Amino acid sequence: MTARDATLLAWSLLAAAFATMSGLGHYKVAGLARLSTTCAALTRATICRGVILCGWMWLGWHLFAR
Repeated sequence: MTARDATLLAWSLLAAAFATMSGLGHYKVAGLARLSTTCAALTRATICRGVILCGWMWLGWHLFAR
């Protein structure tokens, strides 16, 4: 397995876990919150909004500016 294959596998597993947790949140399984509720809670504080903005800027620079 090459490094590229391992990276794609890791991202695929993270996406599958994210989709599963998001889907389970809609059905109130195991007390999971919906994605919209989680995002609203994270962006409530100004410092968190700044951290999220910096994260998006970093991600955009490294993924889309190449």
